[in-house]
Amino acid sequence: MLTVLVSLLMAAQPSEAARNAEPINSLPSLFAESDYPAEAVAQRAQGITDFRLQVNAAGSVEKCDVERSSGSTALDEATCRVITSRSRFRPAVDEGGHPVASTYTGMIHWVL
Repeated sequence: MLTVLVSLLMAAQPSEAARNAEPINSLPSLFAESDYPAEAVAQRAQGITDFRLQVNAAGSVEKCDVERSSGSTALDEATCRVITSRSRFRPAVDEGGHPVASTYTGMIHWVL
């Protein structure tokens, strides 16, 4: 049984008008059992991948960086592949209400 959990780390809001990028859909809903890499399953690899996303002003993920590895390259790569290709965000907005590029951090728990 595959369990994928996402923990989100949100920065403090700079003002009431400004807000950080927010995922449109729940990030755990982006993952399917088939996303667990076969190599990781064979090795019984589990772990937590901390990631940082660069979200553009249109709400698309432009870049995903692994901030802390799960210990499995396959799991780390799958984290960024799934989130980059399947997620969409409400973009961050500045104090004037204008969409701006931002970062978004979180973690994926890979559990067999």
